[in-house]
Amino acid sequence: MTKQIWTVKITKTGRPPVDFIRKVTVDLQRELQNEIFLSAEDTAQIMQSILMSSGYKLDKLANAIKAEFSNTEHGLIGGIGKIADLPKSDKGEDYWEAFNAGFKPGASGTYVPLGSFGGEAPDSNKSGGHWDVGAGNWTFLDTNQTKKPIPPLSYVDIGYETLARHISKAIDKFNKELEAAAK
Repeated sequence: MTKQIWTVKITKTGRPPVDFIRKVTVDLQRELQNEIFLSAEDTAQIMQSILMSSGYKLDKLANAIKAEFSNTEHGLIGGIGKIADLPKSDKGEDYWEAFNAGFKPGASGTYVPLGSFGGEAPDSNKSGGHWDVGAGNWTFLDTNQTKKPIPPLSYVDIGYETLARHISKAIDKFNKELEAAAK
C-alpha cells in the first residue's frame, strides 16, 4: 500500500475573496474533516467486524484498531490501527499482518503440557481426541506439520480500499461545494 495524498484546487471568481476564504476555512474544511473522521471510524468498525467474525480469538487485535487523527500545519493526518499499539503473540511477535495475509501454522516444537487423552497414554494411531491438561503423566513434542492453513482475512486491505473510496467521495463533494461557494 502506498501513502494516499489528495489535493484540492481552488480557483475563485465572483464573490469577495474574504467571504469565500471564510466559507472555505470555517464551514467546508470543518465539514470535510468531519466526513473524513466519520469515514475512518466506519472503516475501523468494518475491520473490527471482519476480525470478530473470523472464527479466531482476535478480540484483542480488533479492540486495538482505532481511528486516530492529528492536525498539523500540512493538514489533517489520520490513521487506523497504530502498529505499535497492536497486541503481540505469546512469543512477542506481531500477528496482525499474518492474519491479514493468511498463513500455514507449523509445529510449535514445544512440549504439550502434562495431561492425557481421557486417562490414556498418547497413541500415534489416534487423532482428534481431547487432551485433558493435568489429567495424566504424559507429554509429547508438538511436531504436527499438517495443521490447517489460516486463510487471509484481508482486513487491512479491505479497510484501506474502503477508506480511500470514502475519502475520494468526500473530496469530490468538497470540490463541488467549493465551486458553488466561489460563484
